[in-house]
Amino acid sequence: MDEVRPGSGVTRIEDTNRLSSLRLGVVMGSLCLGIFLFGLDINIIGVAIPSITTEFGSLSDIAWYGSAYMLTITAFQPLFGNLYKFFNTKVIYLISLVIFEVGSAICAAAPTSPVLIFGRAFLGLGAAGILQGALAIITDVVKLEQVPLFQGVVTSSLVVSSTLGPVIGGALTQFVSWRWCFWINIPAGAAVILVVLLFVPLHSSLKEYGDISLSTKLQHMDAVGLILFLGSIASILLVLTWAGQLYSWHDQRIIGLLVGFGILTSLLIYWLVPYMVAGGVICSVGAGLLTTVGLSTPTTEWAAYLVLTGIGIGMGVQVPYTALQAALEPADVAIGNAVFVFAFHLAGAIGTAIGQNLLISGLYTAVPRYTDAVSASDVIQAGATGLTSVATSAVVLDAIRVAYVEAVCRTLILALAGAVLTVPASCGMEWINIKQVATERLRKQPTKDTVEDKTIKTMPEKLA
Repeated sequence: MDEVRPGSGVTRIEDTNRLSSLRLGVVMGSLCLGIFLFGLDINIIGVAIPSITTEFGSLSDIAWYGSAYMLTITAFQPLFGNLYKFFNTKVIYLISLVIFEVGSAICAAAPTSPVLIFGRAFLGLGAAGILQGALAIITDVVKLEQVPLFQGVVTSSLVVSSTLGPVIGGALTQFVSWRWCFWINIPAGAAVILVVLLFVPLHSSLKEYGDISLSTKLQHMDAVGLILFLGSIASILLVLTWAGQLYSWHDQRIIGLLVGFGILTSLLIYWLVPYMVAGGVICSVGAGLLTTVGLSTPTTEWAAYLVLTGIGIGMGVQVPYTALQAALEPADVAIGNAVFVFAFHLAGAIGTAIGQNLLISGLYTAVPRYTDAVSASDVIQAGATGLTSVATSAVVLDAIRVAYVEAVCRTLILALAGAVLTVPASCGMEWINIKQVATERLRKQPTKDTVEDKTIKTMPEKLA
């Protein structure tokens, strides 16, 4: 059925993109798998880092293994938002998957640490379009009132990946190789590409921009903004990685990077989408409890704290996606998704770098307080899995572990501060009923008979 949006003079294809139950199930399954891979590469790298740093001797690059991925995911959100707005959803999604696959292969075969960092950044470029693409495809193939349900199902794969990621990564790293943390993306990603090719309709549901020239569309990609953002975030990540370790905070390199970050950031203003108040509170409680974990804390206790934190995150992470569907016009949903995913991963990119700085500086402070048998530099170079190689006795090993607990606690305090800050921000969230919005939009849209009648009435005028 063809529908005309009131006052816009443009056509929206509604029913031709809607999928039957079987096709819809297959497509949703593939989208869930794609989102699972997207989240898996966020969480799986943590347990593989000790083995990576041991193989490459690259403890100073720890922050970049996580931040490079998050940086490109964050930076390219606005770009992919515009790509999904102006170009075919299916084509852009497939391109994102192909880039993701190539990035996975680069990471898996990386011979050096710099190549791995580049692969992580390239992997993030593809991942930047995967979550947005999944959300856009759902908007295309299901009715508006069903969008929150299916988006909730698909985005729940992020929760599953955050739970299974460390387990899968630990198993692969221990029994095979850390490289298989990336090789597993290849067959799984290929399966997603095949399903999308076969089952997702090629034509886009929104035709507002069909008559716009390619040059005009490209002008909306905001290349200047992308370059400014990459420059600003790269500057602050370098500061957080180098300051206090390779260079002092008073070094001209650090000062220059801080000045550059300030200048570039002043040119960019972005929105932060609030989370639910309840989710923020619960997450804050869980994060606060995690700061109490020590060497003698039972596994059941710290695991319960993680579960509590995860419940809080899970309560809030879906809400912005749903709110966007109701608060924005369909044509702007892709941009809205981009803004939210941008903010989400910006925090992860910066938080990883800050966390590394807190951990390293914490070890430099804590190790000398608990033992003088080994230097803090030796402990840092050994990595988390190599403490036994630098400890001269069991007593020294215990002292190093206590120092590690103290240093890690500083990073958990950072997570607690971030969770607490979401609570006042989420208080300003608007309450919108998406079912009422869907009903109101349907009421405003003319019926098929009205459109045909309008067309018949205008034909004599055109002939005349």
